[in-house]
Amino acid sequence: MFGLGNDNAADGRAASRRSRILLRWLVPLWLVLGLTVSLYFEVQMTAHFHPHTGMAFSGLDELGQGELWQAWRSRVLSINPARWVVDLSTHLPALPNKLDHPLGSLARGVGLWVALWFAATNICFVATFGRRSLLFLFGTFAAVAFGYMPGIGIRVYPWDMPALFFFSAWICLYHRRQLGWAVVLIPIAVAFKESAGVLCLAPLIIDGDIRARLRLVAAGAAGAMVAKVGTDLVSANSAVGATMMYSWDLFSNNLGSLFEPLSCFINAGTFVALFLLPANHRAVNHMRAMAGMVFAGNMVFGSITEYRIWFEAIPLALYGLDAAYRSGSEPGAVLGQERPRVSLPDTD
Repeated sequence: MFGLGNDNAADGRAASRRSRILLRWLVPLWLVLGLTVSLYFEVQMTAHFHPHTGMAFSGLDELGQGELWQAWRSRVLSINPARWVVDLSTHLPALPNKLDHPLGSLARGVGLWVALWFAATNICFVATFGRRSLLFLFGTFAAVAFGYMPGIGIRVYPWDMPALFFFSAWICLYHRRQLGWAVVLIPIAVAFKESAGVLCLAPLIIDGDIRARLRLVAAGAAGAMVAKVGTDLVSANSAVGATMMYSWDLFSNNLGSLFEPLSCFINAGTFVALFLLPANHRAVNHMRAMAGMVFAGNMVFGSITEYRIWFEAIPLALYGLDAAYRSGSEPGAVLGQERPRVSLPDTD
């Protein structure tokens, strides 16, 4: 009798372990694969809508050395590997589709580039959030699909998805209370797209000793500047350290575009939703502060109706939504929660 009871208990523990593995890893990773394949085919359809996509994925050689070349050329870690992926795609078999005319190697390469970064981003979410990752998986897919949707997005650029990946990696560090590692993350991210420099300011919104936080800000800013100047020099960019385009006309146009209907649905509605949440959760307020920095940068340096430029805000909004809906609606239950504290990298 006792032996039978022990066997039943062992079987129960084994079943529980299998269930945890299924829910923690196998099911989320299978969903990552399915969403990745879906996005791969969608992006292929968008790849031919605008000539800038082909120019950007071909190394900018056909663009000419004008303002756009100056603004984009320094993103060397995005441009060169993306060109290699497009070149590689010429040697890969095309996946079956039901189109009358098969898409060329450019479309396959662009789709593959986007799919690889999308998968890497969501694998980070699965590793960090486990069962909670489903909101991040489907939310990220919806927001990226919105930005690249035919009729809404007509351009795909090599630096769109790396920007999403690095902001998502920052969210994972935030969640794990290891923001000190952002000092390593930031300069790498800036070499893909300089908008990652806004992450330098993140320590200002967390708890901890003010001197430690200021040291992190200074270290992050120094790393970002070294990466930016270094990529400018490597790419032979004449406007070293100041390549982004900005003008009053651009800002004025963006102010007018704020009132366009689709601007309410940036990132499939998640951006505005972040600011509609009750302000009774510290993590929500942190995400709003970071999203506000992204908003300011896009208003000054971007064209806000190119909805792909909002990808950096996707993980910020999703984390805020997750925090708000998981914490309940009682202010007392959330105001007492700890905020992520400064955590410096191990030096052993």
